Amino acid sequence: MNLNNPYCASYLMDLNMVKEYSKSAAFNEFESRALSSWDIGARSAMGLTFLNVPKNFNSRCVILVTLQNGYFELDENALLHHLPNLYSKVTVIEKKLLPVEKLIINK
Repeated sequence: MNLNNPYCASYLMDLNMVKEYSKSAAFNEFESRALSSWDIGARSAMGLTFLNVPKNFNSRCVILVTLQNGYFELDENALLHHLPNLYSKVTVIEKKLLPVEKLIINK
């Protein structure tokens, strides 16, 4: 199934896809405007969404859907768990982040 609204902000790419992306218009702040009307934040995360789109598709984002017991079911591998805010007060995460105060040198 091709997604009507393909924005995801999370893409899994192999090395060939990363090379394709890094050489594409999508990788450039100004050239990417020709690919999408999304704002700069969304375009920075669009990856290969609008490049080399297969015929009859509106993007490269697709999800496997199967018919199970009379219901359409999304493939389990297409689901993405949204992680909590990285800047929240979570002890495990706090130990892995560098406090902003350590980045700013006050002269």
